[in-house]
Amino acid sequence: MVEKGVYLTMDLSNLQETQRYKLSDPRSFHYLNQSSCIEVDGINDAEEYLATRRAMDIVGINEEEQVSVLLF
Repeated sequence: MVEKGVYLTMDLSNLQETQRYKLSDPRSFHYLNQSSCIEVDGINDAEEYLATRRAMDIVGINEEEQVSVLLF
């Protein structure tokens, strides 16, 4: 199993969320660029992010709480 850290890459074309969560290329983050495992075959981080947000909505986590979780 390959571990790549807790980092959900979003579609960087979504400028509002990119700015809100201070996202950029994962290679620009020191703790991620220390290994050669930035991407894992078969895992789409953007889809995983959207699925996570949908799940938070379904269980009743409001927008403010979601932002708090994502900015931890």
